[in-house]
Amino acid sequence: SMSDEIYRILGAPIGAPMTPEMSKRPFAPKSRAVFQAAIAEAIRHQQPFDLILELDASASAHRWARVIGEPEVVDGRTARLFGTFQDVTEQREQELKMRHLALTDALTGIANRAAFNEKLDEVAEKAARSGRSFLLCVIDLNRFKQVNDQYGHDVGDQVLVRFADQFGSALPQHWFFARMGGDEFAVLIGDGHRSIELTSAVDTLYEALQHEVEIADVNVTVQATAGYTVAPTHGTDVQALLRRADLALYDGKRDAATNLKCYEPEMEESFHRRVLVVQEFADALKQGRVVPWYQPVVELSSGRITGMEALARWDHPEQGILTAGQF
Repeated sequence: SMSDEIYRILGAPIGAPMTPEMSKRPFAPKSRAVFQAAIAEAIRHQQPFDLILELDASASAHRWARVIGEPEVVDGRTARLFGTFQDVTEQREQELKMRHLALTDALTGIANRAAFNEKLDEVAEKAARSGRSFLLCVIDLNRFKQVNDQYGHDVGDQVLVRFADQFGSALPQHWFFARMGGDEFAVLIGDGHRSIELTSAVDTLYEALQHEVEIADVNVTVQATAGYTVAPTHGTDVQALLRRADLALYDGKRDAATNLKCYEPEMEESFHRRVLVVQEFADALKQGRVVPWYQPVVELSSGRITGMEALARWDHPEQGILTAGQF
């Protein structure tokens, strides 16, 4: 039994005989399955439901209905199910629009950090259940600060937009590409259900990174460097994977031979050593343990000492004398 308004929402002739099966037919296939399961659950366990379901898309637009169901229980058994239908298309479209804006980078038009983190959590959760692999890559534009300082932020914005368009178009559509903020970007490869073809994925990333971004008006050329991790090989915790991809990126910035680096455990060990050195060095300065060692400058033709240079040495209480290259 349905009101005239429900007939209108479902697009059925008012007063036409209506069966439970016919009442589900106007919904999109996925929504139909959800609706059917909710009804069965409400009857079996006497639990109410409140759903937003998509109606079958017409040629013109998508439509959504809010469906509330409430079981009536008599003598411990479900006697009937009653509730309401409400057309919430306008409200739903506004929600989807707001969500799209919240998950889109305003400058480049690609996904933003919030969208990437949401997608990463989703894929990591699926991969943990399936045991499948996925690849996480972080990207940074070389000398971007110099471009901003020399030519201004308008040119810097042009570089970011051009890179997002150029690099993104070189990636398969099912890869998730996002701007994380500033000149940092990220790519997520894999859906958590199927393992990735690692060699092919890395080759595609490498080729995409070889294209320089050019802004002809001001003669600016910028290239990117990237680092990546692979789950579960390099871990399963998303924050650890991001941090390790960053370490690979920084290692790549110091290596002129390539602009794409895979994380290695030695990178993390080296990072922790650097952090420790920085912490200890501040104390060493206060304690006067950083001292000058003098080296003579000798004129080879005469053997005469013509000057000297002062070299910083750290008199470390445990490691002995450390050279500047070590700290």
